Amino acid sequence: MLAAWTSLTGPVLAPLAAGDIGVGPYLVGIYVSVSYAFGASAALVSGGFIARLGPLRVSQLSLVLCGAALRRPRRRQAQGPR
Repeated sequence: MLAAWTSLTGPVLAPLAAGDIGVGPYLVGIYVSVSYAFGASAALVSGGFIARLGPLRVSQLSLVLCGAALRRPRRRQAQGPR
């Protein structure tokens, strides 16, 4: 559930946040494409990790990494007076 949340947060918030972060909401498509490309790549190499660590540990590690990606601090852009 957390993994789905991390990939769907951007498209939901993009129309609202586009003005604040200074990008167009159409760039969300690039975010979704990159997200799914990394997901497909991770699926290709995850078999070795599952065999070595076990399915539960790999799931826990994946959730921790998704949570860390959501908590990653963002750089603020310099803004003039509003």
